[in-house]
Amino acid sequence: MKYLIKFIFILTFGLFMLACNSKEPENIEVISMEELMGDGAAKSFDSTHVTIDSITVESSNLTNLISDLINDYDTVSSNKNHAFDRYGFNTYKKVKFIGKQNASNGKTNRVKPKADFYIYNFSDSVKLNNAFYNWLDCFGDDCNEVKLNQNIENVKSTPSFTLVYDTTLISIEYLCENDWKSFQNCIIKQYGENYRYLINVECGGPLKWK
Repeated sequence: MKYLIKFIFILTFGLFMLACNSKEPENIEVISMEELMGDGAAKSFDSTHVTIDSITVESSNLTNLISDLINDYDTVSSNKNHAFDRYGFNTYKKVKFIGKQNASNGKTNRVKPKADFYIYNFSDSVKLNNAFYNWLDCFGDDCNEVKLNQNIENVKSTPSFTLVYDTTLISIEYLCENDWKSFQNCIIKQYGENYRYLINVECGGPLKWK
């Protein structure tokens, strides 16, 4: 009798396991990490960032420049666009200088002279050169090519003064109703005379290298 009970138990257990194994496996949806995180998860993350312009974190050179010109110019932060905004710089600063005394614009009106100051810092000279040469390839309002160290008598462009150093580019764009020579000299005084290129676009269009 004991052997019969044992035999029935084994037979029942075997039939139970067979019935379990005969079921079709359930379809389990597997979500990959790419699907969970999005297509960009598998790509490397670009940590490059641009430092936001703020007049409260100016470099000592720009602080000194503002101090040198404080008797003649007020300053405010600026968000005016420049051609170099589209290139791969690391940091930038923009400041608008506004003359405290009115100047004649050649007509009966007298206006305050204004200049927009831009400074762009690049991680190395190669990146600055690439940006600088691209800028020269499409210069001014008519997108004309400008060649290194070649003056141009007629160029349609905002009057400007540009200094190119190894990893820093400085440019000012200004209105014509002012003598900007002393302003330019102050910039060179603060940032140094070891610039590689100096481009001066005078009122009326002549472009001169120095």
